[in-house]
Amino acid sequence: FPADLFFRGDEHKLCPQAESIISQLALINKERMPWSRLVMAAYVRSSDKESSYAKRLAEARARVLANALIRHGITPRRVEARAVVVDAPVVVDPLDHPDRYSQAIELLVKDR
Repeated sequence: FPADLFFRGDEHKLCPQAESIISQLALINKERMPWSRLVMAAYVRSSDKESSYAKRLAEARARVLANALIRHGITPRRVEARAVVVDAPVVVDPLDHPDRYSQAIELLVKDR
């Protein structure tokens, strides 16, 4: 997902529409493969992959998203937060703004 569905700018506070998206993600994954762990990954683009700002932002976003999944009924043992700093957009969509996916969110099923 583009991060702008969940966060404004370089913030780590969820925006209002994010709650409904997270609620749906939790509903879909609550009973599906209940043994599996879910990883909420937050990607932040930085030309300097060692950037402490980018790393802190990605970590904060991943934690906020993981906590939101737990609030929406996913068992805490199943949720993992992962921060990823990348040096290029996660997805390139020629029909969308070229930098829209410089910050992205991904929900991964860890155990299948």
